Amino acid sequence: MAFKIKKILTERQLFRAKWSIGLVMICLAINMCASFVYSAPEACAAGKEHLCFGDEAFMSTETEWYPRGRIVYYSHNEQVCNSSLLIPGTAILPNGLLAVFYALTLVYLFLGIYVVSDVFMASIERITSQT
Repeated sequence: MAFKIKKILTERQLFRAKWSIGLVMICLAINMCASFVYSAPEACAAGKEHLCFGDEAFMSTETEWYPRGRIVYYSHNEQVCNSSLLIPGTAILPNGLLAVFYALTLVYLFLGIYVVSDVFMASIERITSQT
């Protein structure tokens, strides 16, 4: 009795999956290389900043205690912004990257509102055309 694997993905889907995984791996490699390039070890080594973690200097910190541990937030801003809407760890990302991310999220939300309102208006037009 031969064991056969049932093919689930088409050739095009398999091609896209391979390219997506490759792109993710390239992005992770670039991110790891950039973290070594953009770190600030000279500021922490010289003692210029009092908030240093992993050879990187920060301006503010905040600790949240939980029954099973704690989360320490480091920020390049003067205050750490904690909100239930923010993903933990976003305070350490560069402001330019956050601006791009928030802009893309805003565009995505507006496109969702557009799709819902378009469907709603089509149903309103259909109702009013019959009366």
